[in-house]
Amino acid sequence: MPPPEVPQHVYENPIVIYAFIALALATIAVLFSRKVQELLGPFGRWISERQLRQLERRRKSLEAQGHLDDLRFQQQEVRIAFLENELKEERAEKAQYADQARELSRQLADVQRQLDALKDEVAATRRAVEGRSQ
Repeated sequence: MPPPEVPQHVYENPIVIYAFIALALATIAVLFSRKVQELLGPFGRWISERQLRQLERRRKSLEAQGHLDDLRFQQQEVRIAFLENELKEERAEKAQYADQARELSRQLADVQRQLDALKDEVAATRRAVEGRSQ
């Protein structure tokens, strides 16, 4: 009695495996080879036109992205110029405040000297008055 046959799965059949490999190679050849596309006639032209449309869509997308990048760059340049102007104005204000502070310090020193002179004068007058009273 012969042994019972074990059912084979489709993917274990060598013919199916070779057919799948051949189909994969043919698909790759059709997609990447212009000559094979020319040999296929209308179907090949359809594939090449489809690839060209896909490339054109990609080009337009990249071009649009480039325009957006250019707009962002211009906006950032405007913002940088604005911030630079603000920084210049703040530095000018700071310099002005520093000049005012120096001027006020000079005035305070002058007032302090006048006050010291007046104190000396008052002290001298007090000594003179006390000297006369004695």
